[in-house]
Amino acid sequence: MLLLFFGPSCSGKSTIAKIIADKTDVTIWIGKDYLRLDKNEDSAWEIFISKLEEASKEKELSSKSIIYVINDITISKSDFFRNKEIIKVKFIASIKILKKRFSNRIKGKLPPSIANMLEMQLQKTQSAKANLEFDTTQIKADVIAEEIISYCKNTFLF
Repeated sequence: MLLLFFGPSCSGKSTIAKIIADKTDVTIWIGKDYLRLDKNEDSAWEIFISKLEEASKEKELSSKSIIYVINDITISKSDFFRNKEIIKVKFIASIKILKKRFSNRIKGKLPPSIANMLEMQLQKTQSAKANLEFDTTQIKADVIAEEIISYCKNTFLF
């Protein structure tokens, strides 16, 4: 299976991906991790697309499955994400919580440029379509992970 996790920074995507990986042995790729596949960015992307293609053929969560975590669904380099059977999972949180989490991440005061970036990411995410959507403001990460695993077990991709 191929799952695309998207949403603003600090919305819980990576945390939840890690919980799912611990329970199912899926592989996680985050952002531009694919650049480690080749020195040339275009070549790396092509190699990565082939990995995503293979994962999208899997009908259940397994070690062959991939969770690809990105901040902005509109930055996709390819039509691949529109033309395949992919479980798209949207993560959001209140802007206040996103800013607080990011401040904690950097262990300091949030610069205005980062605050603006978070607001823009949240705005883009809210209008995007997804199979599943979670507001991580009040739902615990382990509960969300279990819901995603359950959805995957009950979804048949053809």
